[in-house]
Amino acid sequence: MVSFSLFSQTTLRQPDYNINNTKATNALQITPITNLNAIATYLSGPGVTISNVKFNGDTAIFGNMVGYYEFSGLTPSFGIDTGIIIASGGVTGAIGPNNSSSMSTPTATNAYYDSTLQSLITGYMLTEAAVLEFDFTPLTDTLIACKFVFGSEEYPEFVNTQFNDVFGFFITGPNPLGGMFVNHNLALIPGTTLPVTIDNVNDSMNALYYVNNLGGQTLQYDGYTTPIMLQQVVTPGQLYHFKVGVADAGDQAWDSGVLMKIKSFYGYASMPIANFLFSVSGNNVNFVNTTNWAKYYVWDFGDGTTDTVYNTKSTITHFYIEEGSYEVSLEAHNYYQVNKIIKTVQVGNAQGITITKGNTFELIPGGAENSYQLNIALQQAQDVNIIISDISGKPVRTMFLKAQKEISHTFQLNGLAKGVYILQVNTNENTFVRKVINK
Repeated sequence: MVSFSLFSQTTLRQPDYNINNTKATNALQITPITNLNAIATYLSGPGVTISNVKFNGDTAIFGNMVGYYEFSGLTPSFGIDTGIIIASGGVTGAIGPNNSSSMSTPTATNAYYDSTLQSLITGYMLTEAAVLEFDFTPLTDTLIACKFVFGSEEYPEFVNTQFNDVFGFFITGPNPLGGMFVNHNLALIPGTTLPVTIDNVNDSMNALYYVNNLGGQTLQYDGYTTPIMLQQVVTPGQLYHFKVGVADAGDQAWDSGVLMKIKSFYGYASMPIANFLFSVSGNNVNFVNTTNWAKYYVWDFGDGTTDTVYNTKSTITHFYIEEGSYEVSLEAHNYYQVNKIIKTVQVGNAQGITITKGNTFELIPGGAENSYQLNIALQQAQDVNIIISDISGKPVRTMFLKAQKEISHTFQLNGLAKGVYILQVNTNENTFVRKVINK
């Protein structure tokens, strides 16, 4: 049975409230945050909109429980040089060097208690909880929630005792796989379902993620984790709620804290797959953007005009002054990647015929299923390279014809998997692209 008697804690644990950090103030600066709206600016990166920031905890202590930190002079050994710190005591107590094994900045007697954090560990009474909460709307399908380091004065002497300080990073909102997340903890040791606590990460358990900081110059905490990245698949455009908290367990002494890298709360999207449909009505062409996972789009209508569209896949109607064949391209961008598709749009000419610089290309259905007739008439003999590719751009069939002027070629898609393929004909002067289907 674990004992929580006040007598045993007073005898065994004498916190140090008088720590001289003067030596390290030029290396680590921590500024308590009084304007919580600033947290949204500090944390949110590309692809995420943060709002409704709230803080629960005791702010009337020796330095608030949430602050902005920045290293200068000394390089932090864990590689997170700027960001937000939340602590179960005053955040300024985290300033190095490590010249105390019992640093504490006690909160008031009515220190905040959080039941969600409590659910991560049993057999321990939580106190001095510091909890940030905020809403966010992701613009992308995968969210890199945060890069963090958890540190504690409980290391190493109080591992596997009645003191087990804890950290949690909880998400509530739609689960893309079905149902809802309800305070689902993401602050797990990589590859496990274990929450980040001093008992779960230390020099004998999950030691790969533990750094012994006794005598260290960067932080006061006696030990801390290596940087851990949180990642969660989400549904774009839906509202989510996040809750980030740290708390003492067992008593109100020996502080713990979590440092979260600035701008590390950001969205990461899958490669956008650019695609569009179109319909021709006279000289007007309606383009319907069917792309997924893109932030903005760049259209090139093939007649010297372009258009950039943000945050929407709306239908665009474009008017062509002259009849003819136009190579229309759509570039789909997210914050990290770009994907492009090109389609040939025929305005005014017979269906399936493209005329460019006097060269005529015609693609019509063949006599058999999955068969196509390709007719090419060039003003002068040219090399012709015919490529059939799958939708990922991988060539599946090719043909090279030397110095041709007229070509009438029938090809079949039989033998290929069912689906959509791209036919591309390259000559010395032109490129002709059409979609073909193997049913």
